Amino acid sequence: MTFFITTEPVESSGVFWWTLAERFRHKLPEPYNGDIDLLWKIPESERAKIIDKLHSETGDRAEREAMTVSDVKNISGYDFLTIGSHTVNHVITPNCTDEELIYEFEESKKKLESWTGKKVNTFCFPNGDFSQREETFLKRTGYEMAVVAENSFITENTDVYKVPRFSVGEGYFAEELCHMFGVWQRAVKRIKSII
Repeated sequence: MTFFITTEPVESSGVFWWTLAERFRHKLPEPYNGDIDLLWKIPESERAKIIDKLHSETGDRAEREAMTVSDVKNISGYDFLTIGSHTVNHVITPNCTDEELIYEFEESKKKLESWTGKKVNTFCFPNGDFSQREETFLKRTGYEMAVVAENSFITENTDVYKVPRFSVGEGYFAEELCHMFGVWQRAVKRIKSII
């Protein structure tokens, strides 16, 4: 089992940026207060400024949802569990500049390795979004594998920097099985084609 960890919330307020945006939507500038999903589509530097301003205005008034550094250290001691990187700030990597990608990949790796005392060489793309350029930076910063949010099986032709994984969320068991075997996506696609 691998836990992919975003380091900034772990060592600070414990709140992920989208939770802060949802909770304090009314404080977001236009047009984001009307459509939070737009924050996932803008350049990383722009999103970071908006969230930093929101955080400074609201303080730590949102309930902690991330582990603490102590929690990460504790779980890293289990033999059956591996720690992987999920960036520093849970950025959408295609929205990052080259410099931002290098920072997100290197810094999260360094933090996790310092907390756990173990090598971190796996990465998971936040939100499942990626483009063709991340692989170069992942290799340069010492990652040997990256996983994507794609419910499919690994084959002999699988790219080690785009390894699919079955995501299990907080839904009902039957729904999760549908996700794992790709039934859910086909059903949703079919329904969308009808609508």
